[in-house]
Amino acid sequence: MRFIPDGPDIPLPLIRRWRDGNVLFLTGAGVSTAQPSNLPLFEGLVLDVYKELRDPLYKTLCAAKAKTNHQSRDAILQSADLQPKERVEANLFFAKEFDRLFSALEARIDQDPLGRMISRRVRDAVEARLRCHGGPAQGHRDLVRLSVVSRAAHQPGPGEQCRIVTTNFDLLLEEAWAAELASGSKGYDARMAPRPGSYNFEGVVHLHGLLDDNPHVGADIVLSSRDFARVYLRSGAVGNYVYDLVRRYMVVLIGYSADDPTMRYLMDAIGEDAALFMDMNRPYVVAARNDGVEDPDGEIDSQTWRVKNIEPILYTKRRSGAAHAPLWETLNAWAEWQRRGHNWVIEQLLTATALPPSVEEDFSSAFVRDVLQVLDREEQAYAIHQLSEARVPFSWIEIVEQASALKYKPSDAAK
Repeated sequence: MRFIPDGPDIPLPLIRRWRDGNVLFLTGAGVSTAQPSNLPLFEGLVLDVYKELRDPLYKTLCAAKAKTNHQSRDAILQSADLQPKERVEANLFFAKEFDRLFSALEARIDQDPLGRMISRRVRDAVEARLRCHGGPAQGHRDLVRLSVVSRAAHQPGPGEQCRIVTTNFDLLLEEAWAAELASGSKGYDARMAPRPGSYNFEGVVHLHGLLDDNPHVGADIVLSSRDFARVYLRSGAVGNYVYDLVRRYMVVLIGYSADDPTMRYLMDAIGEDAALFMDMNRPYVVAARNDGVEDPDGEIDSQTWRVKNIEPILYTKRRSGAAHAPLWETLNAWAEWQRRGHNWVIEQLLTATALPPSVEEDFSSAFVRDVLQVLDREEQAYAIHQLSEARVPFSWIEIVEQASALKYKPSDAAK
């Protein structure tokens, strides 16, 4: 189902699972890059930390990064006369192994010869950068709204609850929660969060830690490869938590790229369990296709995700304006469905059927068919009644009849 003509095609079973309250959104750094938040991805965060530390390697990395070929880049690195430790960091930077880079940087700046942390200059710089933003983007608010579900009748508490998971350290989802839901949010480190599926499983769960509300208090964040090894391998706390999330919910990842270092750890936590065990849900990811003539149909991109046991929902970036607008506009339209309920559905159907359908399949006819298929029987009957009352063009009858013949059953959501 496409919410906008050039947006990602959200599978109907996923829409049905969302309507039944069984979808969980897991957000990455890409969500916080949109305006006005304007926070960096992992690579940009690394450069900002070097700049904040006034480390000489900052200018060298920027100069080398500006070069389009390896020979020119290597020439800059060689001419900089880097020390062995700095050369290691530069190599890790261009290999995009930023978690390992932070381990190397902390070893050079914040550790004594025995490897003990004696300062936290690197982490202070990270936290200072992540606190410097313009507030939550509309995408944060839309994702919070999409994460509101009705509490089961047998569960204590108010009629609705909201739960969303992130690997980000920033508190932008908490700020979006307050703005969107007009209530106080609950932010948790996953190592101390409610268990997935429990009656009190709600709030913003940060898999890798979160900033403290007090800017003068240092946070316990999972930043370096040493940290990742500790929480995924040594203690297994976060890995087990991710496993439980995927087992209990249909997880949809937003704001990740296939080569994101964080993605490596997330998928290692799931491993091949999603493919081997019947009670494991296969996660989805909504992501942009990589630009390139060698993969015009996105088949390589799709396979890159599928080897990670993630089902891709790809979209093409726009060439004018905001490149990722198809994603954000889709999330906004989808969230409007949650905000306005069936009134939104009727308005969208009336708009789509205002003119006769095209002879060939187009966005409007596909949208009408898909929306009617995910409605339950009562909603579907009411929608068809409203179309009849509005006297939509007679040529829509065949499309409406075909869609209404495919009755939605609650069991469909499990497929």
